[in-house]
Amino acid sequence: MKNTPSPLRGMRMVLDYFNYHMMPLLILLAALVFSVFCLGLYLRERVRAKRLEASVSGERRFYDAFAANRRDFFLLVRQSDLHILYVSPNFKGMTGIDRERLCSDIEALKLMVSPKTARRVIRELKEWDCSGELRLEVDYSAFGSEEVSHGSVSVRFEESTACYLVVFCDNTQEYKIRDGLKRELGQARRESQAKTDFLSKMSHEIRTPMNGILGMLSLAKAHVMDPKQTGYYLDRAESLSQFLLTLINDILDMSRIESGKMELEEVPFDLFAVAEKLDSMFRSTTEAKNLKWDVRMQDFDVCRVVGDELRLTQVIINFISNAVKFTPPGGSVIVTFRQMHKIEGKIHLMIRVRDTGKGIKSDFISKIFRPFEQEDASTAHHYGGSGLGMAIADNIVRLMNGEIVVESEEGKGTEFVV
Repeated sequence: MKNTPSPLRGMRMVLDYFNYHMMPLLILLAALVFSVFCLGLYLRERVRAKRLEASVSGERRFYDAFAANRRDFFLLVRQSDLHILYVSPNFKGMTGIDRERLCSDIEALKLMVSPKTARRVIRELKEWDCSGELRLEVDYSAFGSEEVSHGSVSVRFEESTACYLVVFCDNTQEYKIRDGLKRELGQARRESQAKTDFLSKMSHEIRTPMNGILGMLSLAKAHVMDPKQTGYYLDRAESLSQFLLTLINDILDMSRIESGKMELEEVPFDLFAVAEKLDSMFRSTTEAKNLKWDVRMQDFDVCRVVGDELRLTQVIINFISNAVKFTPPGGSVIVTFRQMHKIEGKIHLMIRVRDTGKGIKSDFISKIFRPFEQEDASTAHHYGGSGLGMAIADNIVRLMNGEIVVESEEGKGTEFVV
């Protein structure tokens, strides 16, 4: 019989031909398509990675620049071995220590502080339980510098990274401002207390002679029929009134000085005339007390000057009055005017009042120019005085760009030099 191909066999032959000749081509084509697809994914991820890297790099540069322009530096320290993972770029500028040196040895931080401060910081770090934030205040100096600055350190432990984040802030300027404000506040409180004390003492000092005046007037009224007794009480009342007037004038002077309203005159006057006026003012008193008294003018080649004659005389009268008051009979009070220098139309004067009186206790000399200060409670009772004269004299001399030097020895006398 003659063989004839069946339809099924023909189809099989076509499939065999396709598998043999076309399948490799299809596989190659599929591989090519897959490769193109993978390449596309790779290129897209590479672009994304580059963008991310650029973004991270930009952020790092931003944070580095941010840190570099601050008076702070940052450290990231691994807990396990205290290896430093990050140091802000301004570290060396603030501390004077190379970043490489710090990264190789964290102990280099001790170079910034004193041994005592280092021990304190180490002790507080050991006592810290790593919870919350540890804050430390330190005085430090940049390595190689002697200038002391003030800083604060905050330490936090990050559990997620097992690292310590250390932030050091230089707050020297804030510390100086705060310290200055504290000093100003302290000064304001002292001035307020001084004014309170001044008013308290002033009221007491005024009340004392006022009560005396009222008492003398009452006694005078009670003895009006006895002229001798009445005259005595009226004389005492007049003496107390003069003291009260002097006290009020002194208080007004102190008030003007403290408010900055006391101004010095610039009027021509004769220094020799001032010396003669002082001589005539105290000669009779010193003679009555049997004191050696002298007013001397030394090394002068001018006599007329421009200045405040009234205030200068007030200062000298205060010194002379005290010298006469505290010098016993048989002693001496010597006043000396001396021309020291004459420079560019100005003369520098030295005025000295020396006595051989009872002297001043050494611990009181530093207090002598304070308002209402007197050596002891008996001074006002025995010698009188408000306790304001020296304070006024000191302030007037300071307004004249001068100073007062006091030298004294108990039992031998005192010397005031302006």
